[in-house]
Amino acid sequence: MLKKFIKINLIVLIIFVILSNFSLATQISDTTDQGQPEEKTLDTLSNERNEIESNLNNANLEIEFVKNQLSEELYELEKLNLDILQKQQEIDIMQAEEEKLVDFINVANENNATNILSLLLDYKNKNFADFDPMTEFVLD
Repeated sequence: MLKKFIKINLIVLIIFVILSNFSLATQISDTTDQGQPEEKTLDTLSNERNEIESNLNNANLEIEFVKNQLSEELYELEKLNLDILQKQQEIDIMQAEEEKLVDFINVANENNATNILSLLLDYKNKNFADFDPMTEFVLD
């Protein structure tokens, strides 16, 4: 969605540049008060052409600048996306480890292995501090 937004902004910028250059081109063909085209010298036409080329070059530089800024923003967003994916994978691994540990605790409880059970609960409390041991497990 962000890429589509960037493409739309780029297209709008290009259209703006084209329209601004079109308005410059219409200014070149100014007419006199009688409605007749004004005769322009070769120097005047050359100067106007140079001005239009300069404006086009400036517009191209602005477009490149915007492209570079958008590329930097995309890079930062991709970097954040990778960080989020990495954190999600870490969370998934921790949840899987906690589930295995709960299974071991249940097996120790079923077999009345109180020493192992206490060690497992102690390990779980140290490594999974956000877990409330009384919500899933109750000693008989």
